[in-house]
Amino acid sequence: MHLFTLAEKLAEMRRINQEISYARCLRGDSFEAGVISFAPRASADPKLITHADQEVVAQVIAGQGFVRIGGTTHELRPGAVCHIPVNTPHDFYTTAAQPLSLFYLLIRSAAARSAPAAGAAPA
Repeated sequence: MHLFTLAEKLAEMRRINQEISYARCLRGDSFEAGVISFAPRASADPKLITHADQEVVAQVIAGQGFVRIGGTTHELRPGAVCHIPVNTPHDFYTTAAQPLSLFYLLIRSAAARSAPAAGAAPA
């Protein structure tokens, strides 16, 4: 069992680039959970991220911002929860003065869990 508070994990975040800081909370065979924070920027990034074998579930825990999925932008405020299916291009961002912070779950898809590992011999 693991027990932690989001405040503890937010304090442990490390910066991975100018925009994003994160801390992993938990990791299992088919999931990862953590906190991620997006620093303010002027507008949406034209690049979108895609998780080929993972669904994303994220809850806003602080700040406000947006998630862009395809050509649609959705406003995010504390308490909002979003689900992003496997292979769905998306981008989280904020233009507000404060960072947008999320608690996230990356859930490996059932198809990815049943597929043989790269380089593994077929059964």
